[in-house]
Amino acid sequence: EHARGELQPVEPDQLDFLVGYEGEREAGGRGLPHGTGRWRGVAAGGRRMMTYEGQWARGRFEGQGTLTFNEDCTYTGEWLRGRSVGMA
Repeated sequence: EHARGELQPVEPDQLDFLVGYEGEREAGGRGLPHGTGRWRGVAAGGRRMMTYEGQWARGRFEGQGTLTFNEDCTYTGEWLRGRSVGMA
């Protein structure tokens, strides 16, 4: 587990727009990210570029992955239903 900088959670409804997703998707249905993939998005009025690379389940961060904000704040570890596990 590796963390540096100050990481503040961002809920999906706070995202300004999605830049892109590359990776596996669920079969059928809505084709949400599911499996392993890399996602980029922008939040906070365009002030926070975010990247997540890791495991997904039904469109949420789930399992092992790394979330990076503005290339200077990183959390690597376990995720459950889109939230980090074990992070205060």
